[in-house]
Amino acid sequence: MADLKKITHVIFDLDGLLLDTETIYSECIGIIVARYNRVLTPFLKIQMMGRPRLESAKILIDGLELPLTPEDFTEELYSMLYERFPRASLLPGAIELVQHFHRNGIPIAIATGSHQHAYDVKMSTKPELVRCLSHAICSDNPLVKNGKPSPDIFLITASKFIPPPETMDKVIVFEDAPNGVQSAKAAGMNVIMVPDKIIDSKNTKLADRVLESLEHVHLEEWGLPPFVKN
Repeated sequence: MADLKKITHVIFDLDGLLLDTETIYSECIGIIVARYNRVLTPFLKIQMMGRPRLESAKILIDGLELPLTPEDFTEELYSMLYERFPRASLLPGAIELVQHFHRNGIPIAIATGSHQHAYDVKMSTKPELVRCLSHAICSDNPLVKNGKPSPDIFLITASKFIPPPETMDKVIVFEDAPNGVQSAKAAGMNVIMVPDKIIDSKNTKLADRVLESLEHVHLEEWGLPPFVKN
């Protein structure tokens, strides 16, 4: 683990960590697969989390043996999702923690598996969150050659800070998915994980800290201003 007194930058995942979009994804996927008498299993959901959309769709299609192409599946899925994304609620502690970092002058960014248009739709109703961010990098950014669990998106997100961190071990990443944790660790960063309840504890061991909620983070152990949710 890094020297905890020298953490300088923070990167958040988005879906399932700051925004409660995972329930929206599950609902819409469930509607589609039910037509084929299939159900979305927790195992498949975990495998899909945080991955690029076509890769995620292929995992689902192969796992459930659906008579669909990834392209057809994602086209139908996202037509449903875009209607629901603006209604996604902030998860407990999310806005308070982001605003805490912002007030204390700690640079914050988002690294998300969402495409840019999906990100824009999700954040269209969250101006209080957007105004705290330095920037956001989405999975369809041309600089991101490989999606999570490859380290690309976190390395690119870190490089866009002005100034960027001196070394990657001065960055804390907040993640909810095992693929995201693997990605951030591969980038040489520290990771605080807030896993979905469907994730087995054996899939959280790579994270430096595992929390039930963002409300429970102890930033002082990382040399950062203590966080107390009002």
